[in-house]
Amino acid sequence: MTGAGKQPKGSVSESDPPRARPGGRAAAVVAAVRKAAFELLAERGYEAVEIPDIASRAGVNRTTIYRRWPTKSELLLHIMLEEMQAKVPTPDTGSFEGDLAELLASIAQVLADPVMRSLFRIMGAHADGDDQTARARDEFWNERFAVSGQIVMRAIARGEVGEGVSAR
Repeated sequence: MTGAGKQPKGSVSESDPPRARPGGRAAAVVAAVRKAAFELLAERGYEAVEIPDIASRAGVNRTTIYRRWPTKSELLLHIMLEEMQAKVPTPDTGSFEGDLAELLASIAQVLADPVMRSLFRIMGAHADGDDQTARARDEFWNERFAVSGQIVMRAIARGEVGEGVSAR
């Protein structure tokens, strides 16, 4: 102890919240789960895959998955959003036309991937009969429209499109 009950620099008191480790095991677990989910969905299809199957393939306990993603549809949503964020970034070329061209080229590239195409089909096909999947699908599109809406907002700010244009 230093001074009047102060902790030495770098020490952790019992009242301090645990710190998240950037990268590390958590990132490795998420990557393993994502890879296992992709593989199993491609091999078996959505209906034939359950979280315990994904956990087994990923080499993690199923509670590790359930803690992060309580349902299969939430796991699918996470995977799709993560893939889209990585593979379809929001371009900023300085022009509305350039941004749209880059965005559409990125989307075309994603849709050329058979696994991603199947994930879109799964989300669309299963959303009608499953409330959780329907919510995941809606959340996915709301997120994607919000991200791509930035292109429209920048174009409005530059005067390339009228102020009455909806970002969505």
